Amino acid sequence: MTLSSFLKGDVEIRFRYRRHILTLLLVLFLGERANLRAAPFALPSDEGRETGSARLRQIKIDEFKKLLRLSEGIPEGLSPLLKYYGENRFKKVIDAVQAVPPEKKNSAVYLLYGNSFFLLGEKEKAVEAYQQAFFRSAVPEEQAAAMANFGIIFSTKGSWNEAIQWLERALKIDRAVQDWTAQGVDLSLLGAFYYELGDTAKGSAAHIEALEIAETIPVRWLEARQLTSLGNLYYLDGGLDTANEYHLKALRLYRELGNPLGEAASLSGLGFIHKDRKAFDRAASYQSEALAIYQQLHDRSSEATALINLALIY
Repeated sequence: MTLSSFLKGDVEIRFRYRRHILTLLLVLFLGERANLRAAPFALPSDEGRETGSARLRQIKIDEFKKLLRLSEGIPEGLSPLLKYYGENRFKKVIDAVQAVPPEKKNSAVYLLYGNSFFLLGEKEKAVEAYQQAFFRSAVPEEQAAAMANFGIIFSTKGSWNEAIQWLERALKIDRAVQDWTAQGVDLSLLGAFYYELGDTAKGSAAHIEALEIAETIPVRWLEARQLTSLGNLYYLDGGLDTANEYHLKALRLYRELGNPLGEAASLSGLGFIHKDRKAFDRAASYQSEALAIYQQLHDRSSEATALINLALIY
């Protein structure tokens, strides 16, 4: 069954510049959807050494996995599937699932199966697996997980309305069963998707609610994402002081969590804020820190962007 058949049932220039910068910063917080759209993720190197590029792939995959939903209902005896998935050995997961007897392939197994295909860039196969996860769901949480993952697939295609529809359906279930972490992730994604459609009010409201949830549970990586997203939105609206406050909080969290890509995104955001404040030395310092991180990770695309940002400051 195809995806489409299953889913039937100076002022203006400045504004465009800011929106472009905000979109660049949001890429990380959409789980590297731009990279997924362009090409599948390459698996981390099997070699013992951790090169810059291998580490970068590992970080991006691990960040994206946080957004994809799973279920705790893996049948007894199939725990190695989770081990392979945790090690980002997605082809190994796929091979192992294909060897599992049909009667043991429940919704949880199909969610894991679908995520593995998705992370290898095979979206149609991921959709087929998520369909099976949805139809075989034993609890509402599994239905919501499949719906949320459908929404993420649509987001990688730029189909924001469809992505929102699936995430809103997932959120309704997650609210009903009081799955707070799932609600926070749903709202985080919805905030970004609403923004893509130009609805900054709904986007801000979703990010604020996600932040409140992340702070309460707490889920620190989700909290950092919302702080950065809100910092970006306040920057777009000209609220530089509030944007600065959010980005500084996010920066502290990312450093504590050891997330260099999040750290670099926060530093870049702070650079733009101080550029608008005409504190050019401070702006250049922040952007230079971001550049150093990208160079260390061998992230050539982001490195090029950071160099352009520095040129704009000077």
